Amino acid sequence: MKKFLFALAIALGASASFAGSLICRLSDPSLASEVGLTYGITPTDNTGPAPFVLFTTPAGTSTTTYQLLMASDPRVVWAEDDASLTTPESAGQAKLPSKGSTLPAVGDRIKVTNLNFNFLQSISWNRIVANTSGRLVKVAILDTGLTPNAPYLTSKVVASINTVEPGLPAFDMPRGVDSDRDGRFDSKVGHGSMVAGIVDLVSPQSRFVICRVADSDGIATAWRLIKGLAFAVVNGAEVANVSLASTERIVALSDVLDWVKDYDITIVAAAGNLGTESDMYPAGYTPVISVAGLNTNRTKAPFSNYSRSIVSSAPAVGIVSIDWNGSAAAWSGTSFAAPIITGSIVEGLRLTSGPIKAARILKAVKSTGDDIDRLNPAYEKMLGTELNFTRLIEAFRTGNI
Repeated sequence: MKKFLFALAIALGASASFAGSLICRLSDPSLASEVGLTYGITPTDNTGPAPFVLFTTPAGTSTTTYQLLMASDPRVVWAEDDASLTTPESAGQAKLPSKGSTLPAVGDRIKVTNLNFNFLQSISWNRIVANTSGRLVKVAILDTGLTPNAPYLTSKVVASINTVEPGLPAFDMPRGVDSDRDGRFDSKVGHGSMVAGIVDLVSPQSRFVICRVADSDGIATAWRLIKGLAFAVVNGAEVANVSLASTERIVALSDVLDWVKDYDITIVAAAGNLGTESDMYPAGYTPVISVAGLNTNRTKAPFSNYSRSIVSSAPAVGIVSIDWNGSAAAWSGTSFAAPIITGSIVEGLRLTSGPIKAARILKAVKSTGDDIDRLNPAYEKMLGTELNFTRLIEAFRTGNI
């Protein structure tokens, strides 16, 4: 049935695609070469033991043609075009939040904690809990990578992959890139480091699986994200933070998220910064904990998206973390609200005996949060609940999830 729906969606499309890249889920990934020979396409990348393969189609041919042909092939579960995603803080979005100037401080955990005192207090973060011993929990961060200029963060990395420049370290550094051709080079360098620093701030005993899936201009593709998710599964991550978004549904990514869910990985994603009632993806998919952004007074940040699919909200204005050069910097956006939720979930998981189903964690995040509808009457039931760290931790500690 799923294959039929995929084929039907393709057939009803308004125009053919000429992307030149197909993401396929195969019944057996070892069949990639065989499938490639059948259709005259080249397998160019894979996700190891996971069943996803990237094919390149010949120049000048329509990928839609191959998708229609593959729809009746029992070896091919589905075939979809590769698609683009970007950081929610990218140019062209309404009420765009921007990164503030580098602060006059060398970035380290103590200074970053002190600079974020107000927001940590607003979520009821507990320093004692963060320093309590527990089991090791790995969190995957799928973003622009991690700077090598923050040793206290790099020491937490247990595995890493660079899907943008394969074979190179997954470093978050300037690369002289202007992928979106807006005249600004490396406009999102530091984004992944900022996200990692926020997760570390909330959960200093967590361990990182770093997946560089977006370039220094903040541009990613569905394939890079899929490869990063598969890497997270293989390396035992229990939570994954995705501060990337697309305004369009990505069918392939939806199926991959279902596959990831079977491995008890909770996905946390930024809701986006269009400032409208709309879903961005992957945040808009059902298994994902979508996170909206709040002002310091607990009202919706002007840039934050809102919708009935939002699960939780967290501070998103002037969050201080680590820039690519190792200095402290402030940035605003739902990208930086999401890792606050991610770190809080990791803290809860550290106090448990083992992994917990993503659906249970989603329910716990929502049910232990604070109702902020009265503060946001224009967005009733569209901001989820505001994170309450203490109550969430207690739910994990008591098994009440």
